[in-house]
This record gives sequence, structure tokens and C-alpha cells, in this order.
Amino acid sequence: MRNEYELRLARESDLDGILGLIAGASAWLAGKGTDQWQRPWPDRPARDARIRAAIRAGKTWVLADGDVAVATLTADWQGYPARGLPELWSPEECAEPAVYAHRMAVRRGAEYQGRGFGGQLLDTVGRLGLCAYGAEHVRLDAWSTNYDLHTYYKGRGFDLVRIYDEEEIDCPSGALFQKPAARFRDTAAAFAVNSADAGKWSAHANAARVAEQRQAAGTEQ
Repeated sequence: MRNEYELRLARESDLDGILGLIAGASAWLAGKGTDQWQRPWPDRPARDARIRAAIRAGKTWVLADGDVAVATLTADWQGYPARGLPELWSPEECAEPAVYAHRMAVRRGAEYQGRGFGGQLLDTVGRLGLCAYGAEHVRLDAWSTNYDLHTYYKGRGFDLVRIYDEEEIDCPSGALFQKPAARFRDTAAAFAVNSADAGKWSAHANAARVAEQRQAAGTEQ
């Protein structure tokens, strides 16, 4: 793997590239017979607004090969949803320090497929959360009906927590998985991670967790 590959925080100028990755993943998934990402949820403006907000909040990562966006992953340090989204994780679960992974997509094509980028992205954010604020788990919500994806996550050591019925949540991504963050401690990625961006993400995440702990302590008094 060439040393031009670098994982960095996304900038607003990366929005089109990230949308392109999602569109490419959608087309690939359609060929596999799943309905995942075949229609932006709940609609395109709302989906794009969520992506833009995550970029501005410093939660979205891009794996770049020069000017080419190779893969993306949004890593949140808080379990509560964006406005208008269902609460997939319980208040008790959200009180536990964890990394919440969303919108992982890898560019299709012989040059990029089969290199394990998706797993390495999860490994990287798991290590960041573990080091920054002692994350106990890496969590993600997967498309409820994409059973091949469920198998992929189980193969990477994620445990299925639960799957919501369609009647329970108005959201197609209702299969919840988690993996102990301690298992990411000794993992390594074949690409470089921008150290300044890693520090920035970690500082924001740690500050948010400290603020939550103080708020919780004040509420209990």
C-alpha cells in the first residue's frame, strides 16, 4: 500500500466526495440484492444535512489517496441521535463511554477493494476512543435486512445486541452491534493517520464525555 493513503478529518470540501462514495456503495449494494441505501433516509436533503453537520462537528473521517476519497466513516462519541432520528441506544447504554460508527463506505474498484479498509477504519476509531476517554465499546447500527453485513460484523468480533422491528422504529438501520474497545488496543492500520486530526477528535470527544459526567453528577445531587 502506498504511503499516500492518509486518514484525516473531513472538510466541507469533501462533501461531494463522501456523497460519491455513498452513491457508489448504493449501486454496489443494489447488485447484491439488498435495499440498503437505495433511497436516502428519510429523504436526500435530510440525509445530506446529517452528513454536512457531522463534518462540521469534526466527527467524519476520510481516507484519502491524494485527492481521491477512498473511504469514509463517521465516528461519534455520543450515542444520542441527530434531531429527527430515533433513539436506538438506551439511556443506560448511552451513559457508557463508547464510539458510535456510522456511514462507513469504501470506494469500489480493483485498486481499492479487498484491502480491508473498512475493518481498519473501525480499528482506528476504536483505538482513538479507547485512548481519548476510555471507551468501553465500539457500537454501530446496521441495515436491518442486510444479513451479509451482519455476518461481516460478526466475523470481525462484533456481537449482535438487538434488531428492532419496523413497527418499533421508523428507521431501516435497526440492527445494533457492539465490540469491546479493549480488543482494538493492539490493532494497526496500513495507512497513516493524521496526528493533528487524531488529537483534535480525541480532545473534542474527551471534553464531551467530561461535560456529560459533570452534568450527570449535578443531576444526581
